[in-house]
Amino acid sequence: MPGGGSFNISYFLPVFARLRLYTYPYTWNDPGICRQDCFFTSMNFFNEIPNTNFFDRAYTSKVLRSEYVSTEQDPSFGDVVALSDASGEIFHTCIYIADNFVFTKNGVDPAQPWVLMKVADMLMLYYPTDKSGHISFLRRRDIT
Repeated sequence: MPGGGSFNISYFLPVFARLRLYTYPYTWNDPGICRQDCFFTSMNFFNEIPNTNFFDRAYTSKVLRSEYVSTEQDPSFGDVVALSDASGEIFHTCIYIADNFVFTKNGVDPAQPWVLMKVADMLMLYYPTDKSGHISFLRRRDIT
């Protein structure tokens, strides 16, 4: 546009993310909302109707292993960003948006909203200088 312009990034997000962005769980009238952690959020990012099977960590792990593959390519929109501890156990996931921003739900705390964050800021929350781990980008097998 001549002279520039602005737009709200939420208009480009799928329904699940758009409805939750910058909202707090306690504002939702949903009995399961307090169980919507980072795994549930990441796995339902593209779903119009959330799949409650993702409340089950074993089910989520199975889907991550069978339907996603680690990619060495630059991350792209919709990739799952997985943080692992030193033993390789994934303890946090979020969704890559663009330009080093992710869509994330940091924990199940009702005072913690769904947000967009810079990857570096998110990493500072989960990998303080005294901890080690690994970041990987997971892409759906049917997209690779």
